Amino acid sequence: DYDSASPIASFGVASMPLCRYPKGQTVSTFKAGETVTLKMNNGAPHKGGHCEVSISLNDKDFVSIRTILTKCMVDADGLNLKAVIPQSAPTLAKATLAWTWINAEGNREFYMNCIDISIEGVAGGSIVGPFIVLANYP
Repeated sequence: DYDSASPIASFGVASMPLCRYPKGQTVSTFKAGETVTLKMNNGAPHKGGHCEVSISLNDKDFVSIRTILTKCMVDADGLNLKAVIPQSAPTLAKATLAWTWINAEGNREFYMNCIDISIEGVAGGSIVGPFIVLANYP
């Protein structure tokens, strides 16, 4: 990835799996049921688009916990994304919280940013739901 403000695969470098970097230090710890707010800069919203907040417990499967269709980054809700860590989430020292965005206008692009987190959840818990939408990716 060129930088966090550039689409994935910028400059001809396609990267799979997503969020492929080795885990760093945990940035935040969240509790099951807690609301997380991701604040976006209002850079170039490309008339909105589709964005999701997701969690991966294995750095391979990203389960969507919040989806905004068409209005991502064009209104207050799309600039301050709120998502709830599922009540069923397991206790885990290392997980990944991710934000993805597919722009509505301009070049076909796919953006993704990842955060190393830990979760205080329930023993034997899991996170189920739809996987993130992956589009405009080489």
